[in-house]
Amino acid sequence: SAVADLSVMNIESLSQAAIYALRRLNPSDIAALPDVAEGLENAICSACRESSGFAELTMNIKSKRYTLSRIRRICINALLGITKSDYARHLLPEYIRVLGARREALPLIGEMAEKASLPLVACRADYDKLSESAKAAFDKDIFAAETAQLNGKAISEFKRKFIIV
Repeated sequence: SAVADLSVMNIESLSQAAIYALRRLNPSDIAALPDVAEGLENAICSACRESSGFAELTMNIKSKRYTLSRIRRICINALLGITKSDYARHLLPEYIRVLGARREALPLIGEMAEKASLPLVACRADYDKLSESAKAAFDKDIFAAETAQLNGKAISEFKRKFIIV
């Protein structure tokens, strides 16, 4: 089944890319990342130059004040180029992305497309109908998916098979 082919991305597999992404930023660029406040950018700047792997990096920054989850989010945002201003521009979702459905629920997708207050994206033609702002958010989504595939061939999100379970 298609579901059996899916695997959870291991952040450690993007270790070098994440460290590179942080090393290319200066403290003010790091301060512009979501979740960065209170001088955390300085700790991140130092740690990314002293660490050779993602686990080491996060442990070098982690403290009572800065949790591992927060640090991981910051690193992923750096890797994906997502800033506080991106968050401010896209506070609410601008589209609904359909990745799959149960066989018995397939008829509901058409109904959702007609009645939903947001556009439904299931194929390339749906993307072309999005507003410019929604396209920008969707492009970030696509970039995140392609970044997760750095250790292999990047499969276009529009060429992935719709998952039916």
